[in-house]
Amino acid sequence: MTDVTLLDQHVYLKVKLSKGKGRGVFARKDIAKGTVFLVDPIVLVPKDEMSNYIFESENKTFIAMGIGSLINHSAQQNCFWIANVKGKSPTISFKTDKKVKAGEELLHDYLWDTYPEGFDY
Repeated sequence: MTDVTLLDQHVYLKVKLSKGKGRGVFARKDIAKGTVFLVDPIVLVPKDEMSNYIFESENKTFIAMGIGSLINHSAQQNCFWIANVKGKSPTISFKTDKKVKAGEELLHDYLWDTYPEGFDY
């Protein structure tokens, strides 16, 4: 199991206001392409009980219980997510799909048809 990191101890991330979006997640330092920069625990929930902050993978619907729930949407994303919904400790991992510079906001596309080539959903 991967350790969960508290926000104030996170090597890569910080949360601050994002213009016009409320809170957002920003890079604390440069993050190389292909870096898994965040692993959050998840809670499985019935789909009809959630309308915001939901993810879906392998016919399971869940919410991220950490910083990942604050990553904002953009069609020009710089990261994507991978869920591990099997076992006793399900998680969602966020991974960069390009280099992210220090101070740049982390963004993923909420529309699931635009993930990088080779992404298995």
